[in-house]
Amino acid sequence: LILKDGILVADKTLSHLQDNQEQIIEVEFDYRVEKVFLNQLEYATHVKNLAGFLYEITFHTSKDMRPTVFDFAHDNSLKILQLSRKNTSLEHLFAELTA
Repeated sequence: LILKDGILVADKTLSHLQDNQEQIIEVEFDYRVEKVFLNQLEYATHVKNLAGFLYEITFHTSKDMRPTVFDFAHDNSLKILQLSRKNTSLEHLFAELTA
């Protein structure tokens, strides 16, 4: 159970909460990329520049989007220095539900 201001916002098991359609991909390119271009990726809902050439891209889909990010880099003559899919943690879910 997760409550926000005394109101029930979630009444599911952790596995059901984590089984949503959102995934976060962290990618580092060899050059800076304008966020507007990354936002044009299919299913992209949010792009955050973490530092330098490191980006966090949020997608609304259950499909693994790492191949899409790889293809974007290839099509734009970019090199990927790091690419990983981040799991949604309980802390992230709690913050999202109570924000």
